[in-house]
Amino acid sequence: MRYIPAILLAILLASCSQVAPDDARRIAYEHLSGVQDGPSLTGNELLRALVATRQDNGVYLVELRDEERGLMWAVIVQPSGQSEITRMAIDG
Repeated sequence: MRYIPAILLAILLASCSQVAPDDARRIAYEHLSGVQDGPSLTGNELLRALVATRQDNGVYLVELRDEERGLMWAVIVQPSGQSEITRMAIDG
């Protein structure tokens, strides 16, 4: 019985640390907006072009296809809100 409050607190904290698709897109937007040599899209145009896909363990992959620069941008957003950005050339 003593462990029930601790278990409930752990469940509550775990549910609060989840990122929703809109949160993931916003995090990716802020990260991409801060890149000096970033995407050709900016502002609301950039935010609308971001596509968030939920992966395992609450991780989101947020993608942007930048035809003007010939690049695909990908931001991996962790449930904690931490993110990592990569870019690659679009083939053909």
